[in-house]
Amino acid sequence: MCNPRRVLIRLAETVRQEWQRTVEAHVTEQTEIRAHATLETQVDLAAELGDVALESLRGLLAEGYGGWQADDAAFTLALENGISLRYHPESGRLEVQARLSETVEAAARAGGTFSGTVDAQVEVEGVGRYYDDAWGGRTEAHARADAERNAQAQMIAAREQLVSDAARQQAEAQARVEAQARLREEAERRQAILDERLDALLRESEEHVQAAIGALLGQTYRRAIIRLVTEGGGQIIQDQEQGAIIDLVARI
Repeated sequence: MCNPRRVLIRLAETVRQEWQRTVEAHVTEQTEIRAHATLETQVDLAAELGDVALESLRGLLAEGYGGWQADDAAFTLALENGISLRYHPESGRLEVQARLSETVEAAARAGGTFSGTVDAQVEVEGVGRYYDDAWGGRTEAHARADAERNAQAQMIAAREQLVSDAARQQAEAQARVEAQARLREEAERRQAILDERLDALLRESEEHVQAAIGALLGQTYRRAIIRLVTEGGGQIIQDQEQGAIIDLVARI
């Protein structure tokens, strides 16, 4: 046995064929629905403590107090369940934002007998192997015959695949129309439910939101008062915190 060689035969054919095939297809369509609400209020600290309060607030935010993070020209705080706070230092506007989303799916099936015509160019290859010394009876003639048979088998399989793909595509197209119609109905139904959930979420999160705002403003007032007292020559006698309560005593 020496010098293994191969014979390669390529076949090209334009397939034009009418077909009829019974197939079944299942299609699933999906979309994402969202619910979003924004409540706004104004944080007017300067009216009580002047620019010192605003500077204290911005300092706390820049330091990342309580989990606040810089976000372009604003600062945001992510709370639980899709609730977030967003503060705009330049305008003093504080936003409470609520966002919910979910993926909606709908499926449909189409089955039956479909028909059509395929018109496509097909190219296949067939391979046969032999040896220079005809070891095992593997001569070039045998290899060429094998390559021819393999190429013909590949061509038959390619024609069958064209028909199968065309039938499947028709069935899937029919099923997709039904799935999309069902998806629109389901998405509309789920959107109404999601909107209700968003309203409930805002109500349920009110205490948590107020606590987060209160903590930030409490620390802002604390820092501003300490600065005003010390810059005015006064003295902080007591500065203690217990939960949300700040106990600050100063001598002016």
